Amino acid sequence: MKSTINNLSRFKKSLIFITLDSILAYFSISVALLVQNNIFFALNIRELFLIGAAVFVIVSISSKIFSIDKIVLRGFSLSEIFLLLFYSLLIAILIFLPAFLFTNNLSNTELPPFILEVNSNHELISIIFIFSITFFISILFLRLFLLFLLSQINLRNENNRKKVSIFGAGNAGVQLMRSFDNDLSIEFLCFVDDNPNLRNTVISGIRVFSRKDFESFLLRNELDEIWIAIPTLTAEKLQQIIDYLSKYSKRILSLPEINNLRFNSDFRNRLSIANINNFLGRETVEIEKNIYLESYTNKNILITGAGGSIGSELSLQVLKSKPKLIILFELNELALYNLEKKIYSHKNIETVKIISCLGTINDKKRILNIINKYKIQVILHAAAYKHVNLVESNIIEGFKNNVIGTNNLVNCVSKTEVERFVLVSSDKAVRPTNIMGATKRLSEIIVQNRSKGISKTNFSIVRFGNVIGSSGSVIPLFMNQINSGGPVTVTDTEMTRYFMAISEAAQLILVAGSFGKKGEIYLLDMGKPIKILDLAKNMIILSGNKIKHKNDKNDGIEIEIIEKRPGEKIREELLIDGKIKPTNHKKVMVLDESRSTDFPLEQALSEIEKAIATQDENIIKVLLNDHLKDYKPTE
Repeated sequence: MKSTINNLSRFKKSLIFITLDSILAYFSISVALLVQNNIFFALNIRELFLIGAAVFVIVSISSKIFSIDKIVLRGFSLSEIFLLLFYSLLIAILIFLPAFLFTNNLSNTELPPFILEVNSNHELISIIFIFSITFFISILFLRLFLLFLLSQINLRNENNRKKVSIFGAGNAGVQLMRSFDNDLSIEFLCFVDDNPNLRNTVISGIRVFSRKDFESFLLRNELDEIWIAIPTLTAEKLQQIIDYLSKYSKRILSLPEINNLRFNSDFRNRLSIANINNFLGRETVEIEKNIYLESYTNKNILITGAGGSIGSELSLQVLKSKPKLIILFELNELALYNLEKKIYSHKNIETVKIISCLGTINDKKRILNIINKYKIQVILHAAAYKHVNLVESNIIEGFKNNVIGTNNLVNCVSKTEVERFVLVSSDKAVRPTNIMGATKRLSEIIVQNRSKGISKTNFSIVRFGNVIGSSGSVIPLFMNQINSGGPVTVTDTEMTRYFMAISEAAQLILVAGSFGKKGEIYLLDMGKPIKILDLAKNMIILSGNKIKHKNDKNDGIEIEIIEKRPGEKIREELLIDGKIKPTNHKKVMVLDESRSTDFPLEQALSEIEKAIATQDENIIKVLLNDHLKDYKPTE
C-alpha cells in the first residue's frame, strides 16, 4: 500500500484531495442550512449533480489559488493550517455570496437549483461562518487522519527506514529535510548545529542538538547516515566536520558548495558526493583575469596537446581572454573532436577564430609551417606523455615526444616571431625517480638553455603537481573503484601528493606565463600535500559508502594496500635547490635556482636521437645516470 501511494502522480493525489474536499463542502452546506434555517438540504439527482459540479469547480479554483494541492502531508505545520482556514473562507464566499446577490436582485425570478437562497446580510454572514468552521474542521481532520494512517503504514516498515541526522540547522538543512517530506523511507532523528542560539530548539518537530548533546543522543539511538547541509563551509572546515562525524557514522553525504547551490532546486538530487575539491581539504581560488589578459588578448595562440586534460582546460581559459586566433594542435583525433565541440558551445567564441590542427610536435616542418602561416605570437606547450607507468615502459617514445618534441618547438621559435613560450612542466621533474619525470626535467633544461640565445621571445616554465580530474590523476581511478564496489588500491600508507583544481591550475599557468622572461621556473601554490590513504577514506565516506575492514562481514568498500610501482615516489617535491621568491600573484612563486649550465645539452640530444634511431633504451639510461645528477630511479 505504501508503494502504491508513493507511486501516485502529483496530479492524481491533487484530484483525490479536491474530490474529498468537494464531498466535505457539500456536507458543510447541509450543516450550515440545517443549523441556520432548520432546512435539510435534499435534492433530486439532477439538482445534486448541478450542485456537485458547481462545488467541485469552486473547490478546484480555491485549491489552486492557495496551492492546497501542493501541501505535503509529512510537512504539515501551522502555516498549512492557516492556509486551510483561508481556503475554507474563500470557498464559503464563492458558494454563498452569489446566492445572496441572486436572491436580492432577482426576487421575482425562479432561481436555478444550484443557487442556494439567502435572504439577508445577517443570514449570509451566519451561513458563511457555520460553513467555514464546519468545512475547516472537516478538511483538517481528513488530513490529520491521512497523516496518521500513513504513519501507521510507515511504522510497519520501521526496520527498513533509514535513520538520518542533519549537520546544519540553517536554511539549507531545513530545506533539505523538507525536500524529503514525502519520502517515508527516511526518519530524521535530529539536527546538529554549532550555533548556540539554535541549541534545543525544535524545527518541524525535529530537535536541534549541540555536538555534546548529539553524542549523548547517539548512546540511546542508532544512526544510519549523517547529511552535512552547510554549503558555505570552507574546504578545511568541511574536512574537520567530516573527521568529527566519521566517528559516529560511516556514511556521510554533503550538499555542494554555495556557488553550485540553487535553493529552489531539488535538494534530493544535490545531496550526493561532496564537491571533489572537498576531498582535498583545499579551496579553489578564483583568479583575477586582469593580471594576465594583456599577454593573451588579441593574440594568435598555439596550444600543443590541446586535447589533453591540461591542454583542453588551457584552451577554455585562454578563450576568455578574447585572443584573435587559437590553434588547437593535437595528435589524437577523438580528443581534438571532443574539444572542438566543447569550445564551440562556449559563450566567448563569437570573436575568436578557432582552427584545429592534427599533428605531432616531432614534425618540425608541420610546426614551423603553422607558426609562420598563422603568425603565432604565443605558444602554450602542454603536449607530453604524462602517465608515469606507461612512459616507464615506453622509454624511447617518452623521450621522443617529451624531450625531442620540446626541442623541436623551441628551435622553431628561434626561427619565427613568437613573443611568448610557456612550458607546462611537472613536480615529477624535481629529483626525478622515473622516466617521465626525467623527460620533464630535460624539457626544462632545454627551455632554460635555449632562452639565452632568443632575445625576442619571453620564455617561462610552470611546475605544479596533480590536477583534479586529469586523465592520470588518482581521483578518477578511486571513483571508478568505488563505483565498482572496491577495493580502492593505495600503493603506500605514507604516500602523499599535491592536488589542484584543473581550472585553477590552467589560470595560474596563464598568470605565470605572462610573467616569464628568460626561462624562469614558476611554482604554483599547491597547498598542503594530501595523504593518499586519507584521500581514499574521504572519497569512500563522501560517496555514501562505508569503509570495510578486513574480516568485516558488513557491506562497504575495502582499502587495499598494494606494492609501490617502479618510478613512484612516496612524496613529490616542487624545488630542486634554491629558494622561491614571490611574484605579483600570491599563488605563483618564481624559483631562484642556479641554471643547469653544466648539463651537456647538445651531447644529450645527440645521444637521445641515436637511441631513437637504434631503438636502444640503454643509451638513454646511461645518459641519465651519467649526466642528470638528480635522477634516482626506483625499482
